[in-house]
Amino acid sequence: MNQLAEWNNRNRAFWIEERKRFEKRLADPALYEVAFADLASEEAREVELDSRMTLEQALADAERTRALFSHYFGRKGGQAKQPDDLQKWIIAQVRKNPRLQLRDLERLIEAEAGHGFIVEVTDTTITFMVGWTGDPDVDQNKPLRDVPRTALKHRLTRARKFANRELNS
Repeated sequence: MNQLAEWNNRNRAFWIEERKRFEKRLADPALYEVAFADLASEEAREVELDSRMTLEQALADAERTRALFSHYFGRKGGQAKQPDDLQKWIIAQVRKNPRLQLRDLERLIEAEAGHGFIVEVTDTTITFMVGWTGDPDVDQNKPLRDVPRTALKHRLTRARKFANRELNS
């Protein structure tokens, strides 16, 4: 009789915990939506009633699926953003002169303006051609991009880090 009471207590504790998990899953809009989609899918496929999963099971499955996707998305990580044409040009300038300062970079950009892919330099922006090839026939329809001139300091810092990584590899 004592063992039966212990089993009943364990059973009660288990279902109290399970009820908390169910309510937590039910409150999550993403899990709720996935679980109901699974239930609707079973209904559309005309799965027999006694073979269909319960709402509790559908929510638990949705939670496991989310954990699995999160795990693999986490492993994949974000894709590193590739440098744009201006950043590639700045990196090339830093490779030529690792001690390049911001003022020197600004002078180089101003000298390049109108002769290459840098179209225009104003007090506030730098306009350059995206995907510049150097061929005037190809480049005449290339899109232009404006970059704030204040971003040059940050771009120069990133270019130095990139060049230093190349040297140390």
